[in-house]
Amino acid sequence: MKRQQILAAVLITAVVSTLAATGCGSQRLAMDYQIKIDREFAVEHIKETEVFQSGEKFHFRVTTHNDGYLYILNRGPAGDYNILYPRPVVKAGSAFVPGWEHVIVPAHGSFQFDEQAGIETVIICWSAKAVGELERIVRGELSDPAEIEPILHALEAESRRDGKFKKVHHRKHTQVVLRSPREDAIMVNTVRLEHAPLETE
Repeated sequence: MKRQQILAAVLITAVVSTLAATGCGSQRLAMDYQIKIDREFAVEHIKETEVFQSGEKFHFRVTTHNDGYLYILNRGPAGDYNILYPRPVVKAGSAFVPGWEHVIVPAHGSFQFDEQAGIETVIICWSAKAVGELERIVRGELSDPAEIEPILHALEAESRRDGKFKKVHHRKHTQVVLRSPREDAIMVNTVRLEHAPLETE
C-alpha cells in the first residue's frame, strides 16, 4: 500500500511539473490598437491594409489589457528607425503603461506620410517586464539599423515560438493576444502601412 502511495505521489509530481513546463497557467498578454487618419475635417478609423497618400496625417491609439511595458518603433522606407513610444515628453520617457490606459501616439498632433512613397513599418512591442534591448534603443545606446534590425527579428521570433499568438481585425480596431508560459514573454506585432504619392488630377 505504501509503495502504491509513493508511486502515486511521484506520478502527481511528474504531471504537475509537465503542466508547468508546457504552459498551463500561462500568462495572457493582450492589447487593442486603432489607426486614425484625418480626412476632410473628420477623424476616421481605417484598416492597415488601406493604401495611404503622401501628406495624409494619422495617429495610433493603443490600449493594453495588462500592466506592462510598451515600445513602438517605426522603420521607414529607407530602413531607418525612429522611436515613437516612449518619448521623453510623456511620463519622463518611461515605457510602463497601466492596464486599460489609452496611449495616443504621438501624444500631441499627428504623424504625416512624407513624399517618399513606400512601406512604413510600425513595430509594437508589449511585455509584462521591461525589455533590456529595447530600453537601450530608447536611451539611444543603439541607433544603427544594422544593430536594431536583428534585435527586433529575434524578439518577434521569440514571441511566436514561445507562445500562442493571435491577431484579429475588428471593424474599428485590431486585437492582438499572446499566451505564453514565460513570465518575461514579449508580444511583438508588426503593422505595415503603404503610402503612395499624392494623386493629382
